Amino acid sequence: MSANGNKATNWWIFGTVAVIGLVIAAVAIGSTSGSPRDFIDDKYRCSPDPEDHDSAVCTSSSSPSTVASEIRRAVRPIDTHSDYQSGATFFQYRDDILAIFPDGSGSRIEIDDYNRGYTRHSTYIGTYWSSTRPGSSSGSGGYGGFGGGK
Repeated sequence: MSANGNKATNWWIFGTVAVIGLVIAAVAIGSTSGSPRDFIDDKYRCSPDPEDHDSAVCTSSSSPSTVASEIRRAVRPIDTHSDYQSGATFFQYRDDILAIFPDGSGSRIEIDDYNRGYTRHSTYIGTYWSSTRPGSSSGSGGYGGFGGGK
């Protein structure tokens, strides 16, 4: 094979590896940094906070561990923390903090803009997560509110 043939083959291999790497990176970034709001609004019964449209309380008849698994599978969080005393599980997203608490035989799901969620749940998560949004230098959530859920 000629020297030009080897160069072409090498460039083709390099290009293929680079494209595969970019696709993997895009999938990883997209699946970790998304917001769980749409999934939660569609899956659970939600009531928006009348004081803050970026917050809602939702309910489920399922156990907190089942709810956490469902949400984690749908929209992977950046990080999680469990508080064994309260039985709560917390999910950290780029722009949101999600808390899942036991509530009778079901679950109470609280979703907030990152800043409000951090303030609301700082006694549980304050030593684990920063008060600053992950990967963000400024700005607030500014997402649409919640609907009625299902």
